[in-house]
Amino acid sequence: MSRLGLALSVAVLACASCALNSPTSQEYLSITQTSDKGIPNGTSLASEYLDWLEPTDDPLYGFIPEKPILIGGYLEGRGGTWTAQYFSSILGPNGEQSKFERVGTCCAFRLEDKRLLDAGRSAGLLDVYELVIPSTGMSKKVYVSIYEEGDIYILNGYTGRSK
Repeated sequence: MSRLGLALSVAVLACASCALNSPTSQEYLSITQTSDKGIPNGTSLASEYLDWLEPTDDPLYGFIPEKPILIGGYLEGRGGTWTAQYFSSILGPNGEQSKFERVGTCCAFRLEDKRLLDAGRSAGLLDVYELVIPSTGMSKKVYVSIYEEGDIYILNGYTGRSK
């Protein structure tokens, strides 16, 4: 078994409970930082954002590991960029500016997309972001998959940027 295969197998076993509970910082499988900030990070003032997003009525969408935001972009090498564009599009409930930061990864899962399997990926991890509305102190953990693509929406209770 390759080192990557072994590492992913250990990750799957180590994070089996992540699907049931939101992870704490001690349960993250990895954290990537520079200057004490998770990568990627940014604000809703970024120039690149998605002005076509619609809101969801699902109160759990993005807020639990079982319902991550399916951003995609892994195969294209754009997962971090697409995720940053998504979070740059999200505003507070009343249009307040937001900040986001990737705080770690968790919750290993088996991949079934043939393109990913052909590329040698049999398991993925969820990225965990902290989304903050500085003016209100509102802070939420948000779960994102860069390995799977799907319809993406504005988080329940938030608004989105428009043209």
